[in-house]
Amino acid sequence: MNRLIALLLAMFTASSAFAGHWCDALAADPPNENPLLVAEQTKQCELSKKPGARLGATAKWVRESSSWGEPDHINTTITPRGRFEQWVYDDNQYLYFTNGRLTGIQQ
Repeated sequence: MNRLIALLLAMFTASSAFAGHWCDALAADPPNENPLLVAEQTKQCELSKKPGARLGATAKWVRESSSWGEPDHINTTITPRGRFEQWVYDDNQYLYFTNGRLTGIQQ
């Protein structure tokens, strides 16, 4: 769900300048007084300004610098060929890593 909100925000904020203005307006006058909801909206707004995941990116970069952010769950498989991770997001989207590098995106 969080990834879906970020994706929708990114679609509606086609330019980073508009996204910045929208986030500034959200911070100045939150549409909801629930502090947890305001914090989540602010987080999603900030994520919407970040770029999407790119094949070959490191797991650290995807987690910290892309719009995907922190996964909801990570499935890990270790074999003689290396470490394989499936990052699971709550909107049925997945990222696949091989030895710390992004090798697949399933949306």
